[in-house]
Amino acid sequence: MRNDRLAFGFVNGLGNFIFLTAAVKVLRNWGYDDITLITDLNNPHNKRNYALLQEIYPYAFNRLETSFEEEKYDRLFICAWSRPSLAVPYMEKYNRKVPIVRWNIIGFHEVEMYLRMVGASWKEFDGYMFDVAEGPILQSDYPRIALAQCSGSGQSDKKAWPYFPELSSKLRKMGYSVVLVGYNDELSGCEYDEDFRNRTTISEAGKVLSQCDLLVAPSTGLTVVADAVKTPVLLLEGPMFTARAHPLQTDYRIVRSYISCAPCFQTPVWDSCREPLCMNRITVDQVIKGVLSFKTFKQKKIFKGSDFESVVVKKVNNKRVAYLFCCKDRYRLLDEMLTSFKKSNPYKGTMFILNDGSIDPRVEERILNFKMDGINVIYKKLEYQHMNVKGVRTAMLYNMLSDMVIDSGETFDYVTLIDSDLLFKPGWIQKIAGIYDELKVSKKIGLITGFSFRTKDDSTTYGCDNGKYRLNSHISGQWLMSYQFFMSEFGRFEDGAGSADISKCDDLHKRGFTQIKVSPSVIQHAGAYSSSLRIIPGALVEDFR
Repeated sequence: MRNDRLAFGFVNGLGNFIFLTAAVKVLRNWGYDDITLITDLNNPHNKRNYALLQEIYPYAFNRLETSFEEEKYDRLFICAWSRPSLAVPYMEKYNRKVPIVRWNIIGFHEVEMYLRMVGASWKEFDGYMFDVAEGPILQSDYPRIALAQCSGSGQSDKKAWPYFPELSSKLRKMGYSVVLVGYNDELSGCEYDEDFRNRTTISEAGKVLSQCDLLVAPSTGLTVVADAVKTPVLLLEGPMFTARAHPLQTDYRIVRSYISCAPCFQTPVWDSCREPLCMNRITVDQVIKGVLSFKTFKQKKIFKGSDFESVVVKKVNNKRVAYLFCCKDRYRLLDEMLTSFKKSNPYKGTMFILNDGSIDPRVEERILNFKMDGINVIYKKLEYQHMNVKGVRTAMLYNMLSDMVIDSGETFDYVTLIDSDLLFKPGWIQKIAGIYDELKVSKKIGLITGFSFRTKDDSTTYGCDNGKYRLNSHISGQWLMSYQFFMSEFGRFEDGAGSADISKCDDLHKRGFTQIKVSPSVIQHAGAYSSSLRIIPGALVEDFR
């Protein structure tokens, strides 16, 4: 250990302090053992944050001082951005120059300024110094989304986002658990599963965020806490320069309403702004699409332990399914598919139908005349065909179907993709959903390929009560998954992906999710392209029961 007595002059908020600890951690790694934090109470900004500093300074420093005696220290680190006024005489006496940063220079992060201040670079960056308390433990089901406003910031009048109540309501309808964090009456009017506003220390807030799968918030101290505990962040940005304070250790996305005067922080526009249009024009739908863009969620637990079986038993007859269906000019197959679907006694739900610019008028007529008790139909027709454009069908059309599900505001137990060249037998959806429910208890099953027709046995077989099925790392054709998995993990299709969407499934496989390949005899394949064939011989239909 080195015996040099070091001190940091600092006056600012929570996020800035955590950023500062990156430089302190480097010094600790270099062997410095005696580091003091010096602040004062003369700065009006620091009066508000002094209590906060008293709580969190032990993360990185040996002591906290509110007076400055230069003979106590061998080296002093201060910067113009965060300089206590009590250090000014010292600077004047020694003509001390301090690092100055212009925040409107794109690409300059605050952490880099602190690293440079101690003579380090990005190569030495080793994260932050932040302790997490042992509690509280969250009780809400996964996936969990935390919401935070501006955490008491004096900049909240320009950084706050006004539509959190509507967002919270929609997220809960989509099946997410909503967790509130922050201070005072922030997020008033929000629906929630757990509320930790004004109930936690910073260490405990870090514990709460560490158990969440995502934080949605404007740029604020709690977004840096989320970064410290490596919880993904969806940043709602308006006036702030993201380059100076974005997360460094975790995945993050940005939702921004682009207007001519934003970002404007620490510019004349900031002082003259009376209505933060850059924040007010961010819509709830934009934020929800931002949420769905995340592919990595820490944990998934829709039901807890033995509760799973009881829920399945009690609600087995009340399952609701989103049936995604994209059609084109294959009227005969469409007519036979809808007829077999109606006779198969499917679970109730909604059929989302996308007509890819069919030039056969019988197609739209057949869809509009389709009526069935318990099945709602939401229909959309495009003006021209995309299905014949290579690499477009899955990437664009299936994303359109996903948007139709989101826009409906409905929630479901399952989401399944069907096609016009399938014929269904009674009980097909009940059987496939039952297999899915059984296997996701014992295996990390994300989705099942319920309609796979490959005959090559290139994968592992797995036995369960319903028979033997193949585990696979990719999708072939149609699939079924839980609504939760569809919304939180599966996300949107990659641009240019083919019908098997191999890239997405490889990504899921690398993250530990297993896809199961099931071809039960309750479904038959009527042929992919020939509208004249009623059914292709059963050699293409595998049955592993």
